Amino acid sequence: MSIRISAWFRMAVPVALMCLVVITVLTAAEVVPTPGDVLVIETTGTGTVNRENPAAAKQEAVKNALRLAVDEALKTMLPPEVLADHAGEIKAIFSARAEEYVLSYTTLSVTDEGDFCRVKVRASVPAGGVRDRLRKSGISAAMEMPRKQIHVFYIQVRGAEYLSGLHNFRRIIDGMDGITRPLLHEMTADGAVMSVDFPGNARELATTLASAPSDLLVVTVTDVQEDGVVIELRKAGGQ
Repeated sequence: MSIRISAWFRMAVPVALMCLVVITVLTAAEVVPTPGDVLVIETTGTGTVNRENPAAAKQEAVKNALRLAVDEALKTMLPPEVLADHAGEIKAIFSARAEEYVLSYTTLSVTDEGDFCRVKVRASVPAGGVRDRLRKSGISAAMEMPRKQIHVFYIQVRGAEYLSGLHNFRRIIDGMDGITRPLLHEMTADGAVMSVDFPGNARELATTLASAPSDLLVVTVTDVQEDGVVIELRKAGGQ
């Protein structure tokens, strides 16, 4: 049984939609739809059987299946990091009214399993409509922002008081935004060599380190090199 739904999409999607390429998504495959494409997605929804209203279970199962179909469509359009960063907003926009973003669906099977009803559907989700809603919400802008490549930089730690401050310095940078995987490679009487992962260049790393928040240490950048920086540590309030 094929059911046409969503008057909003019937008005918004031009007649030429019938001639567009249809992409079939049966799993969470890596599919990047082009504007106007229709994603055809098979999902199974579950509804809880209510003895006083048996039909409600099927309706609930269909609604859940359509919600899952829209979720799968979103996974093909948005990178995992964008989905994670905007999970709450995406859920608020799409989950409660998922059927509005489905052009049509076909019921493939209905299975009663005790207290549950499972309905498998094949849903057609116009990518253009979903993408327009993402654009209006501002979420799609996150996709267009270039992500900085993460590089490994070396930090040469110097200073007469570096030994007493090194432990606190490592603890401080371990909690700073953008800096990850701080590793200590070498320690001598004159200084230490560390490495960190950082999404930017050495000068940006130097600025980040110089602004390290601490009541115990003052971090002074004395040199910026292509693959790292040289810093000096001293106790806060010292000369």
